[in-house]
Amino acid sequence: AVFSTVSAASFLRDRPMAPGSIAAGFGENLAAATQVASSTGGVPVSIGGVSVTVKDGNGVERQAPLWFVSPTQINYYIAEETALGAASVSVVRDAATVAAGTLTIERTAPGLFAMNADGQGVPAAIAVLVRGDGTQSWQYVFNSGCQVGSCQPVPLDLGAASDKVYLQLYGTGIRGRTSLGAISVTIGGVSTPAEYAGGVQGMVGLDQVNALIPRSLAGRGEVDVVVTVDGQTANTMRINVK
Repeated sequence: AVFSTVSAASFLRDRPMAPGSIAAGFGENLAAATQVASSTGGVPVSIGGVSVTVKDGNGVERQAPLWFVSPTQINYYIAEETALGAASVSVVRDAATVAAGTLTIERTAPGLFAMNADGQGVPAAIAVLVRGDGTQSWQYVFNSGCQVGSCQPVPLDLGAASDKVYLQLYGTGIRGRTSLGAISVTIGGVSTPAEYAGGVQGMVGLDQVNALIPRSLAGRGEVDVVVTVDGQTANTMRINVK
């Protein structure tokens, strides 16, 4: 059976994957039941008798850490050591290979996590308000406590003229960037520099991008957030600027 892999953040089809990123693979009869890795002891390489192997272009095979297995979807990690170029991936269930597919591994393959877990709409992000006196506070950019599928952008107040509000986006496939300057961020069509783009300490495969929300966007309401890394554009997100 075919095992097709996309970014677990963007879900965009026919895109490359990056070393050190979180992938979602789709197929049929991949697992007997839906199971999630236990929250203790790191990310396991087998859940419920199911494992995933990635073979890179150098012929090196690695068992992939798994977060989640189900009959139709497996979320897995592509090791940072994975060579660039063509790769293959196989799913083993109870010692038999049940699905296989191919990947193209590139240095970066940016995807941003969405609150509705579909790669669209409001991002799984926070807004950090830095006041003129240096004190900070933060808020979610979505309606807190929302159920997946019903999350919406909430209006973000840019505060006083001396305040700055930074958007903290979470994604994957970003840490391999060539430089901070290789990251382009536009919010509502207005370009704003990335202040940080890289891994989140202690979180396997999770990356973060921080960018200032331009004051010129005040009153615009819902606007697009577009992040491009080394020429590759992530899935478009939406926030609301009060």
